[in-house]
Amino acid sequence: MSGNRPVPLRLSGSAYDRGRAHGEALRRPIAEVVSRWIAELETYYAIPAREIIARFFERTDFLPAIECWTPHLLDEVRGIADGCGVDFETMLAFQCVDEIWANGDRIAGEHCSTFGFRGDAGRPAILAQTIDVESFRDGAQALLLIEEECLGGTCLVATCAGVLGFNGLNRRGLGVCCNAELQLRHRQTGLPVAFVLRGVLEQKSVDAAAAFLREIPHATGQHYLLADPTQMRSLECSAGAVAEWAPDDGKAIWHTNHPLASDDLHAWYRAMLEAGESYPFLANSRVRLATLERKLRTAGAACRPEQLRRILASADDPRHPICSCGDEGEFYAEMGLFTFGATLMVLSDPPELHATLGPPRQTAWQVVGFDGESTSLGDADLRS
Repeated sequence: MSGNRPVPLRLSGSAYDRGRAHGEALRRPIAEVVSRWIAELETYYAIPAREIIARFFERTDFLPAIECWTPHLLDEVRGIADGCGVDFETMLAFQCVDEIWANGDRIAGEHCSTFGFRGDAGRPAILAQTIDVESFRDGAQALLLIEEECLGGTCLVATCAGVLGFNGLNRRGLGVCCNAELQLRHRQTGLPVAFVLRGVLEQKSVDAAAAFLREIPHATGQHYLLADPTQMRSLECSAGAVAEWAPDDGKAIWHTNHPLASDDLHAWYRAMLEAGESYPFLANSRVRLATLERKLRTAGAACRPEQLRRILASADDPRHPICSCGDEGEFYAEMGLFTFGATLMVLSDPPELHATLGPPRQTAWQVVGFDGESTSLGDADLRS
């Protein structure tokens, strides 16, 4: 993984300055991954990328929501663009991973597995996720340590070079993971997922983050799993609703990529369900959900971080594993997807991030603290 950075990139100063430092430090991996992204778009849509991006912004209007709810993050994107030498419109579109999928009539999309364990008097809460995205992003894995005392304080973010973030946690111990749910209704306005994610990390608690998610307009269907040292909540957000879900297990929550609580569904998905039909991505999501439920219920209330790291690296079902390494026969590999990385957030005092910058079956875990230091766990967890 040529783009792996085991030590987080420290970003401070104004939003623009943080973005510019991001763009300058990761200039080469950003150039490479944006080039591969453009090639992917042109292959899929069979028209030049500049026309795809122009059409995307002609048919959507996300700027009003961004300027209303997270204007500083727009400055950060401008800084990234200037720092890496990519034009601003392209870099803004590059943030809109889920929005391009949703507005491109493409059912495929980010297919992540998330779960968490509530803490108790003797153990901290833990939040975990596989980050499953397109294979062309391999080599652009990065960790960011974003120092912003005015808004939400310092946060650790796992991301692709050039992107605001895929998931993360802040120094207060609030963590957020997410899963695409493209079966939920989207709209051509509202706040894109990357901006929502960073907005959540500016909050002080799960309750404050949930209130933020209920107040903002959502551009795209997405599940957000929130946790802090005292509680955990699972919210499915879409153009017209925010629905909360929790299994009957009192200690754990798990989720993949199909709605479990929301009924704000696209007409095509509702018709499909009523007809008893399905599509391959739904089957994949259901298998992974069943795997998580079985493993988490078996693990029990005393589950330890090393057990959860092994769940993230598991491949019980060879076609629909939790961790996809692009092996022959894997559904993800056939769809051009893979497990980009994995994160496990230990919401202790102070909190820490365990992360792999690549599939956790093949990549050693790093433990990263808010001092910016990173310690490798070696090969102890490279097993299913």
